[in-house]
Amino acid sequence: SLHDALPIYLQQLRADLDAKIKELLEKIKETEEKLAAAEKERKAALELYEKAIEYADFPRIASQAESNLGNLLQKRAGKDLGGLKEAAAHLERAIAHDPSFVDARFNLATLLQDLNRIPEARAQYRAVLDLDKAHGNARLNLANTYFEAGLSDEAAKLQWSLIEDDSITDGVRLNALNNWARPIGTRTGT
Repeated sequence: SLHDALPIYLQQLRADLDAKIKELLEKIKETEEKLAAAEKERKAALELYEKAIEYADFPRIASQAESNLGNLLQKRAGKDLGGLKEAAAHLERAIAHDPSFVDARFNLATLLQDLNRIPEARAQYRAVLDLDKAHGNARLNLANTYFEAGLSDEAAKLQWSLIEDDSITDGVRLNALNNWARPIGTRTGT
């Protein structure tokens, strides 16, 4: 009868639920262990970069280590303002060691843009372009800073220069083309 079957069904349901809970708890524990191992590896990497900076006997080596440490800290920080400022400080030191280090300048510019320090970000994008006129991502990001500030005509000029430049990668040119439509719509009121 249904009355007799119900306790058996509930008992089986409880056993299935207990098994699923046990399985989920095991997965949670496994994930926590993986996260702890990853954090341990990140800490080891941070220590190695700090030692490389301390013992670097050439500015270029110190610059590379500072830049790599800044990038690692930026990824680790996520949206944490203090962590991003620490990452920016390392990138700034990388540039101080080697002012011609394009990647450090570009990474600092993107970080400054994320921190909404737009004038400083623009200055770094321009410095990148002074060092490497064909740096498409620097031009694209510089254009984006103008667009976000409501300077759509300036943004459109930079984006169009990317679209027309055959030396720029297709991906950057496509992004510029996609972005180029935004300022046009803004300028024409459509």
